[in-house]
Amino acid sequence: MYAVRPKSIKVKTAPDQLYTAAIQKEFSRISTTTEDDLINSFIQSATKKAENFTQIAFLNTVFTAYYDCFPCAFELPKGRVSAIASIKYYDTDNQLQTLSSDYYDSDLNSKPAIIREAKGYSWPSVYDRLNAVEVEYTAGFGVDTDSVPVDVLTAVKLFAGTFYDSDRVDRRAGNNNLTAAELILTPYIQY
Repeated sequence: MYAVRPKSIKVKTAPDQLYTAAIQKEFSRISTTTEDDLINSFIQSATKKAENFTQIAFLNTVFTAYYDCFPCAFELPKGRVSAIASIKYYDTDNQLQTLSSDYYDSDLNSKPAIIREAKGYSWPSVYDRLNAVEVEYTAGFGVDTDSVPVDVLTAVKLFAGTFYDSDRVDRRAGNNNLTAAELILTPYIQY
């Protein structure tokens, strides 16, 4: 079965920050409280860098994936998919409709997750337009930091610590931290 990747993906509902400045300060042995805002921004940047590197969401995030038509099978990137909220499409009159879940089967255990038409059903015809089909789904390890693998959190902390230390330490040490974080994250990469 050939699964088609979405043409584009948008975040509909983003999670809160992966962890707190206090956790980063303990990890990086930082004692000051005057830079918490800066540390929080580094945590957010580090999380984004790690998620972009792996192409997965760490905390549950609601995505909308866009396709120009109904393919044989949909591929849902961005990591572990826990729920498919809806499949919507523009019918031949260019009106947005919601497809009944009877029309499709899903394999949420695949990496990436797959949706295909159910046996005995056919995909409906769509209007000839861009982004004619929208799939809304949730992907991520879970709703809180405890659901994220420890090695993933360690990699994000290494990134954030490197960002924080970038003007304070030898650049080669910072590059080693980046390399270590990328090596830790490599098994999680989703192509």
